[in-house]
Parts: sequence; C-alpha cells; structure tokens
Amino acid sequence: MPISNSINWQIESIRVTAFVNGQLNPSMLETWLEKVSENSPSQVSKSPSSFVGISRSTAGFLRTNWTANRLDVIISSEEPQSSQTIAPISEAASLFSRFVDRVPEIGELALIDRIALGLVLAFQVPSESAGLKVLSSSIVGLNLPESARDFLYRVNHPCKSRTVDGLNLNRLATWSVGKVRVVRFQINTDGSQDQQTISEAPPAIRLELDINTDEAVQLGADLERLRNILDELKAIALNVASAGEATMRE
Repeated sequence: MPISNSINWQIESIRVTAFVNGQLNPSMLETWLEKVSENSPSQVSKSPSSFVGISRSTAGFLRTNWTANRLDVIISSEEPQSSQTIAPISEAASLFSRFVDRVPEIGELALIDRIALGLVLAFQVPSESAGLKVLSSSIVGLNLPESARDFLYRVNHPCKSRTVDGLNLNRLATWSVGKVRVVRFQINTDGSQDQQTISEAPPAIRLELDINTDEAVQLGADLERLRNILDELKAIALNVASAGEATMRE
C-alpha cells in the first residue's frame, strides 16, 4: 500500500514473534536462515531445544532465536541498540516480502498459538520541539508547548480480526521524541559506579509498533492461517505508520 505521510520514516527493525505449539528443528532453522539471508550464518548456537543464529543479508542482519515455545525473527542493523536504520518506509513492503512472508517456509514449523509483528521506525529532527511539532499530526489531540521534553505516548487500540472470526488483535503503538544514548556502566572495586556515553544519536521521533494476536486465544494456526494473519498484521502496521493514531480509532 502507498505511504503518504509527511513523516518520512526510516526503518530500524522488523520483528516476527511466534509462540509455537511444539518443538522446532534447529537444523531446519539454520537452513532457513541461510536461505532467506542468501548468506552463510556468521553465528550459530544450537541444541535440541534452542537455536540462535545471525546472518548478514543485503538489507541488514537477520537474527533468528528460538527457546522454549518462543521464536523471534528480526531484521535490523548490525548494532540495533545504536538506532541505526536499514531502509526507508517506502521499502517496507519489499522487506516484508523478503523476510516476514518467509517465516511460514521454516521446515517442520509447529502450529502457531500466537503471533506478533514488530516494527520500529525513526525520523530525525533538528530538535525535540521540532519533533513535537511534526508529531502533532500523528497523535489525536496532541497539543504541547514547544518547551516540552522527554515525550512518550503509548496506547493500545484493540480491534477485531478481519481474517479470523472471534480473534482480537492488539495494536500497541509507542511514540517518543528525544535522543538515544548508548551508555556503558562499570562497577568499581569500591562499589562506586562509572558511566560512560558510548554514542548519542541526533534527536528523532520514534514509533514502535507491536501488532499481535490476543494472548487469551490459542490459534493453533497452520501455514495458511499464519500467512493470512501475517498479511493482516502487516497492513495494520503500515496504516498506523502512514496515518498515525487516528487510523486505530476507526
């Protein structure tokens, strides 16, 4: 779908989290990671009950983690904690196709009881006051003085799924304005603590989206239903990114 918003978002990360009803095959996860990233994994740690793998792709670093009943697939920069971006929002559909849509291709994938799509976006601004001014069009009723700082607004507007009868979807969105700092803490032998700022990103608006199925419902989703739900979660995420909070109130 087209993105038509004055906020020219940059993508920091895309995440799919699936809660599986059964065991996964670590070897199949490694095969999937290599196939989807189109590269040999740079890091793999696996056991019969867990898997951690990282592989570089042309879009960013693809990370796959599985432990207990939780599977996470994340595409981000090499150092996601430093708020590096990987692509403009206009390329979201392409990234979804390359990575999100490929999750159902994991070999011997167990039924999925719950699924979530995470999307973290950023937009650099000259100052926090400028960021609040830009953000005012995205949040209903936002009216703050330019002197306001450390802005954080989080809301969940649940809705009914259009693909699964009786299923509620959580539409959790967090908007913030400020600087992201990477800080190192060191505990000295005398018990005192030193703090060192490793890096500091310029002021930016950030939007963190977590669109997920209701935890009270165990989906038992097969591959076809999983694909349908993922399509719905993607559409919701792009709607919120393009039209702001107002789209969640409809």
